[in-house]
Amino acid sequence: KFIKKYLWFIEASTNARVFPEIYEVPLAEIKTELKSLSENLISLKELMRNTDWEKYLAHIYRLSYSMRWNQYQRSTPISVMSHKVVVAYISYVIGMIGNEKWEENDIQEMLMRAVYHDVPEVITGDIITPTKKAVPGFVELLEEVEKTMMDDYLFGYITAEYKDFLSPYILHPFDDELGKKVKYADIFSALIEAKIEDRIGNHFFHEKYQTILAHISRISHPWVEFLLKEILFHFDNVWDDVIRPNYD
Repeated sequence: KFIKKYLWFIEASTNARVFPEIYEVPLAEIKTELKSLSENLISLKELMRNTDWEKYLAHIYRLSYSMRWNQYQRSTPISVMSHKVVVAYISYVIGMIGNEKWEENDIQEMLMRAVYHDVPEVITGDIITPTKKAVPGFVELLEEVEKTMMDDYLFGYITAEYKDFLSPYILHPFDDELGKKVKYADIFSALIEAKIEDRIGNHFFHEKYQTILAHISRISHPWVEFLLKEILFHFDNVWDDVIRPNYD
């Protein structure tokens, strides 16, 4: 409940800069509620008191305004933050299907990697995979730049212990076999985005969709069949609801 109110506080604070007369009263009410809720919780009181935490979260919040595939014209723009949420859901599905097939996936670990995997884009913006791979050595160089920029612009706001905890999720989310499954979720999310654009008639994304689909289809795992059958191709059956939701 507190986190939901805190998000309202961030949104209202931003809007109040443009429309102070409209947001003055609701912003004051939200602050009062947050203060009341934090009285019995030390961690929440610290969040409200410490401006470094506020700055850290403000940086993360910028992902809501950073658009995916920003080099190309999109009919349905999707933010990096939205993408991360979708990847988390798909990672959960992949992990659970695997566990039903006698794997031992740490679901919480997968969700942590999914939620934090694109945090460096707070600084760098969205750089698509073909661009990263276009120049030999660029991926490795980008990783070093991201690490340096995270130290300079983000990690300075949090404790050393929290940095040590978060760094692997932010800088190396796809390492090892568990990370590889989260990467598959990341790719499948891109496949859904490309399919939506292709289905709408954005011809640039037709080739992208076919290329990603071919890549996904070569992966041998029960979740591939499930996601392709139950999610991806199901889009065609509910397309009108996807584009024009039925609220009746």
